[in-house]
This record gives sequence, structure tokens and C-alpha cells, in this order.
Amino acid sequence: MWPALSLDQILKRARLAADPADPLGERLISMVFAPPGHPVWTELRCTVAYLNAQSGAAWDLFFVGMPAIERPDLVQTWLRREWPKHFRPEKFNEVARQVQLEHRRALEVAGQSRSDRWRHTGGADLVSIMAYDGAPDWLSLTHVRLDQPGSQSMTLAEVTARLAIWRDEPADPELSPGRLREVDSSRAALVAGLAATAAALSADLAANAAYDILKNIF
Repeated sequence: MWPALSLDQILKRARLAADPADPLGERLISMVFAPPGHPVWTELRCTVAYLNAQSGAAWDLFFVGMPAIERPDLVQTWLRREWPKHFRPEKFNEVARQVQLEHRRALEVAGQSRSDRWRHTGGADLVSIMAYDGAPDWLSLTHVRLDQPGSQSMTLAEVTARLAIWRDEPADPELSPGRLREVDSSRAALVAGLAATAAALSADLAANAAYDILKNIF
């Protein structure tokens, strides 16, 4: 689980966290857009450690508008006492507008109906996309309102349980974004070969560098 104040931060994490053995650099990205005072934040305060352990390293869940803190060991205390004072509504709105714009553009280019585009509902929205080598596939975007009026709401724990296994299980029909069905074999072979060569030449160096980068993303 990650804080997010910009779309660039989110895509940077997707690029750095992609599996080097995957020729497509495929990564599932999910973003929670929830206004201050929403019950989703209350749940997060109580379950942040559990959700972080459940989500693991295979999938990233970003909370838009929530800034990072310098002491990760104090996250739970910070969430309970401090975060409302530091929530950045202007950054929340900026990322929401960017995602909305990119999704609309992708639909227009593909000749699909703009009526399908995502727009923040004002509630707690979960927006998921696939990224390839850090490049977002906006046509893959799926969105669901976690607090859908008139129906059963969905908790963060349920979302995590259903999406954290995206790479090993069939796609969740409600939450999972569309994935590329065909792979360019020549590109896949080239990327795989380069990745294998790089790993053989500098495995230790690459691993250490990647660890240092991940520690300093935010």
C-alpha cells in the first residue's frame, strides 16, 4: 500500500516494481479516491498493517491525496491522529482529473463511447489499470464504487483479498482490468534476452540498486 500525491509517483512505482522476468513488464495498479471523512479512512486506520501484509509485493494499492511520512513504523499512529491535517485535496483533485482525462482520451482514440469513462462519484472509488513497463493502458481501466448506494458495500480487506492474487488466478470479473491477450513474440524474446543478460552480468548490483530506489520513491 502506498500514498500518492501525483500520477507520476504511481507510474514510477509500477515501472520499478515490475517483474524483470516478465517481458511485458506487466503490473496491476489500483487507486482509491475517497474524500476526507469517508468511512474508508476509518477502516484504513484500523487495518493498515493487515492490508499491507495481505497485498504483498505483487500488487500496489494507492491512496490518492495521502502523503508519505518519514517514519514508516509510525504509520498506524499517524493515520489515527495526524493524516487529516496533512491530506492534500488539491493533489487529490489533480490526480483524479488526470486519470479522467487520460481515460477519456483513450476511449476517443479507440472509437469507444465516452459515456464509459470514469469520473469520481464523490464517494469511495476504486480505479484499476494495467501498466506495461510503467506505461499505463488506459483502455484497461475498470472502476467500482466501494460504497455503492443501495447495494452491499465492499471493504478494503475484501478488495485486497480479490486483487492481490491477480497474477496467479483468473481475472476478477468485477474488479480486474483487462489484460493484453496477445504478446508481440519478437519484442518479448528481445526483452527477455536483455533482462537475462543484465541479470547475469550484474545481479547483485541491480538488486541492491533496486532496493535503494524503492526505499526512496516517496
